[in-house]
Amino acid sequence: MQIHRIVSRGLKIAWKRGKIASNVASLVDAPIGGLTDIEPLTRDEARRILSAAVSRRNCARWSVALAVGIRQSEAIGLRWQYVDLDTGTIEFGWQLKRARYRHGCADPAACTVGRHRIPCRPGCATHRHRDDCPTTVHQARAPVP
Repeated sequence: MQIHRIVSRGLKIAWKRGKIASNVASLVDAPIGGLTDIEPLTRDEARRILSAAVSRRNCARWSVALAVGIRQSEAIGLRWQYVDLDTGTIEFGWQLKRARYRHGCADPAACTVGRHRIPCRPGCATHRHRDDCPTTVHQARAPVP
């Protein structure tokens, strides 16, 4: 599923920039993920995880997550204000999510054009002696100390 998403996104960007005529990945339905059987941890496995987590800074996160069965993002987002010790309840309404990266320029490709590698044409004779020319065998060799 993720491969289809990555290829489809790349082809969509290439289509928007006029590099290709159409996005062929949009003609194919994304694969549907199958059902997976979830096997809970055994007591011994949980004990080993907790004993390994004792020496870590985030030991409390692991112990709460294993005891209550919450997801990683919910455990990371847990704050004391959501814990009620009088009633013995914890509110898991919050979770931390990674913010999507946003580039500051209108056209990120134009901003980073100096970092793009432009491949040599087949049979490049202009700078065949250079190590970074993809038409030479230099890239296949190990560097000489």
